[in-house]
Amino acid sequence: RGLDTACPLLEELVLSSNELLSLEGIQGLHHLRILNLSCNLISELQGLAKLLLLEELYLAYNKLTSLSGLTPLRGPGSKLQKIDLRDNSITHLGEFLHLGGLISLEDLRF
Repeated sequence: RGLDTACPLLEELVLSSNELLSLEGIQGLHHLRILNLSCNLISELQGLAKLLLLEELYLAYNKLTSLSGLTPLRGPGSKLQKIDLRDNSITHLGEFLHLGGLISLEDLRF
């Protein structure tokens, strides 16, 4: 039994300041609007594809090297307005191309 079964209508999830290594277990939370995973040990963005209602994503102070996991959230239905990516391990400016198509993005922190 996962979190998606226990809390199927969950709209906000704060898991900051833990030692999470991945996004495993959140892909079934289809109603999430706010996801805070700051201050963890996450190195890859996987599992966001079905979080189509996501408006705010906080990933500051992790170990991300790529933003390619944001690609499924792009397009005409994109609702993502705020992303916090401060203090990660992104070393190539080309990674910001993965933000293209996030048509509702208003606030980007890097």
